[in-house]
Amino acid sequence: MKKILLLTFFAASLQTLLAQWVTKDSLKIKRQEMPAVLLDKKIYIMGGIAANAVTLSSMERYDPSTNSWDTVAPMPATRHHHCAAVANNKIYVFGGYDNVLFKARNEVYEYNPITNTWLAKDTLPQKIGASDAVEFNGKIYLFGGATNANTLRTTYVYDPIQNTWSQKASFNIAREHLAAAVIGNKIYVVSGRGSQDAETALEVYDPATDSWQPLQSLPTARSGIDAAVVAGRLLVFGGEGNGAVFAQCEAYDPVSNTWQTLSPMPNARHGLTSTAIGDTIYTIGGGIKANLGASNINEAYIVPLYNNIGETNEKASIFYYDRSNKNLVWAKDAEEQNQAAEIGIYTITGQEVFKGLVNKNHVFPCTFLPTGFYFATHQTSNSRSSFRFLVE
Repeated sequence: MKKILLLTFFAASLQTLLAQWVTKDSLKIKRQEMPAVLLDKKIYIMGGIAANAVTLSSMERYDPSTNSWDTVAPMPATRHHHCAAVANNKIYVFGGYDNVLFKARNEVYEYNPITNTWLAKDTLPQKIGASDAVEFNGKIYLFGGATNANTLRTTYVYDPIQNTWSQKASFNIAREHLAAAVIGNKIYVVSGRGSQDAETALEVYDPATDSWQPLQSLPTARSGIDAAVVAGRLLVFGGEGNGAVFAQCEAYDPVSNTWQTLSPMPNARHGLTSTAIGDTIYTIGGGIKANLGASNINEAYIVPLYNNIGETNEKASIFYYDRSNKNLVWAKDAEEQNQAAEIGIYTITGQEVFKGLVNKNHVFPCTFLPTGFYFATHQTSNSRSSFRFLVE
């Protein structure tokens, strides 16, 4: 039992040491209720509601390598509560509201970073605000949101090559002010508001089968959140509810279908953006008080990469990367020889590279991996661990 407590204490202490928040260069304009996208290692943020409640069209671009902002061409129209995604090295902006009266729109705009110009595209199937969108296999999936009258549970798919829309299976709980993110070959939609249980809802969409599945609920009920993926985990930031603004950061592990509480944001915010680059998530802008209260805050969260949870066996497994031989190794005690173990390998952006059982020698060769950083996960019936490793 003492060994279990020591392991738990060490894991918690290590996570505390590795997790940290860092203040970065502020947005030029305070704003909230706007999207952010990552393109060519830079973060683009467009539109939103300014501190004086004016709706914006301006777009700012953040370069993490220099910790600096510049301004690029504004959107063709002012927008807030719109969503955006990147496909084919272009930015696509969808719907949103055009003023503080929250009048939903159906326009779609394409931004070309090479020419610094915008182009109108085929409109949304209906006028939608407060939805979210992600790119998957070259197409953009847009989830939920609200019309001028109803909260939605729709799934629309935009083909940027054909400039056409199609509709897929609807999810179970209608909501707006939600967040969506891709992990592996599935899309996760979390939180929201506008219907019962929306604030804690988590559902996963499988594009291959066009089907939805409910998952373990978000621990802290809230909406107006944002989410990002690091090492195959979904991290949910901030939000608002019942007149309060939240600083919470909670991480969902799809392998175990469990949530973990991580270090909260230094400044509670809602209507913010979160963008992952490697093991760092940039949380930018957002309201610092309920409803309107735009900020220019830019706080980066360095995600804890080591995470041991649920250790119940005193003879804990040891999982590590052997740099000399380029192998992932599971060193086990004799009593564990018959216990199956599953390992996963992910890119630093959360894309699954491999998932399966270790071989009989408890060694998994990684010689097939290109040079770079990866995350490895290891799970048995009573333990789980993860870490970052470098293939040279």
